[in-house]
Amino acid sequence: MRLSIKFSAMILALAVSAISFVGISAENGFQGKLLTDYLSYDNGFQPIVSPHRGGSMPGFPENAVETLENSMTYGPAIMEVDVRTLRDGTLILMHDRTLDRTTTGEGDVSAASWEDVSALYLKDNEGAVTDYRVPTLLDALKVIKGKGILNLDIKPETDFAAVMEVVRKADAGNSVMAITYNLEQAKAYNELAPNIMLSVRIRNADELKAVKGSGVPLNRVVAWAGLKPMAKVMYDRLHSEGMLVMQGTLGFGPLALDRKFELSGNTDGYLNLFQQGADIIATDRHWVVQELLNSCCRK
Repeated sequence: MRLSIKFSAMILALAVSAISFVGISAENGFQGKLLTDYLSYDNGFQPIVSPHRGGSMPGFPENAVETLENSMTYGPAIMEVDVRTLRDGTLILMHDRTLDRTTTGEGDVSAASWEDVSALYLKDNEGAVTDYRVPTLLDALKVIKGKGILNLDIKPETDFAAVMEVVRKADAGNSVMAITYNLEQAKAYNELAPNIMLSVRIRNADELKAVKGSGVPLNRVVAWAGLKPMAKVMYDRLHSEGMLVMQGTLGFGPLALDRKFELSGNTDGYLNLFQQGADIIATDRHWVVQELLNSCCRK
């Protein structure tokens, strides 16, 4: 992922310093804690689900506000969403570079204005047109603030500083974390927004050593284990550093764990991952994992 930083350091510093951190509501299991306290292995964290692209399912398109609201009805959630920039600078939730697959429009997202996109309807993964509209990032932050957490996948053309300015405007710093794709990006994000939680790839001892030596505070890191389970000793080592581990099962290919577990008709695979040491499962089948946790693992 290419890092784009266009704001001056002075402007960004002012924006980030204005981000406030208000405790998350207890009604969805977050117990009124600061996000840094909640997302810590040392503070009695209970397993949680991260719905991919907000938790799309039939009737609920990816990256829709209504989909975020639906996902939160199943249990506490860290909802991964995608952020892209329109021609006029508006930040919206959208995974693809084009509008064709997920909306009733067509063409490049970056070539469209908010006036263009706001008139479109979203389609679910089966291609059915819904009554839901493309949301701005600000719309999404207003909906989840105090209720859940957004994990922002900030696309290459999108300015991280602009995203943080919208977070500040929504007063949603305690409801947001950001995905990073390499250590240099994690260091840059941390330098520009030191109060924001980051998802950082740590799959082995070498990557852990590099993160520890990077200057990125471990208490602001959730370790991303990727799409393949690690050895239990690695989960344990990350836990010993106070970090939570997010394990991906998402994907639509034949090797994706979600696909394997669905074909087997058995949810034990998810439970085995939690028992192995995963704290957060990022999945395209969030409702299945939530029901599993509600039945076996939540107080």
